[in-house]
Amino acid sequence: MLKSVDDVIDALGGPTKTAGVTRVSASAVINWRTRKEIPPEHFVLISDALKVLGKRVDRTVFGFKVADEARA
Repeated sequence: MLKSVDDVIDALGGPTKTAGVTRVSASAVINWRTRKEIPPEHFVLISDALKVLGKRVDRTVFGFKVADEARA
């Protein structure tokens, strides 16, 4: 399970290849590294690309909050 923006970008082959997957510029991907979060609208494209590589990503990388099981 990939748990950081750096891990996701590296698994996809770097900023340029990640930019190709997500249809944004490489500089946008580099900004994600700085902010340590990928915008949530890229979740499906990135998840699908990682699935092909046999990898999964933690939703928190996209800023999604994980429900507290104790409250459920």
